[in-house]
Amino acid sequence: MKLLLRLIGGVVAIVVVLFVVQAVASESGEVVKITTVDGAGEQHRTHLWVVDHDGHAWLRSGSPTSGWYARLKETPTLDMERNGERAEYTITVDASQVATINALMHEKYGWADTYIGLFIDHARSVPIRLDPRPPEA
Repeated sequence: MKLLLRLIGGVVAIVVVLFVVQAVASESGEVVKITTVDGAGEQHRTHLWVVDHDGHAWLRSGSPTSGWYARLKETPTLDMERNGERAEYTITVDASQVATINALMHEKYGWADTYIGLFIDHARSVPIRLDPRPPEA
């Protein structure tokens, strides 16, 4: 019985360590806050990594089924807070940029990107270009 309890305790400890390292990795480096809106009009805040490429900010959804990305497919606009500044954007998915955005994310976020890649297949990621929305008149 003691062996079984030790085994269970060891497994639980490993799972906790994996979750803690993932939380630390996810919040390392530059992290922006985006606000998306669901079909009912409810706002959702998400923390994400961002890179710059060809004069645009880019986000990456690790999965085509992630909640925040699903909301963007419904309503392709978002509000982003970056370096204390807030701006509104329209999004464009550009699958041709997967390799470039993945490489930029890896260059910027290093070990954290590698660690997250153990759980998410970056080849299936969705690169999302942010286009600034003009102010409403």
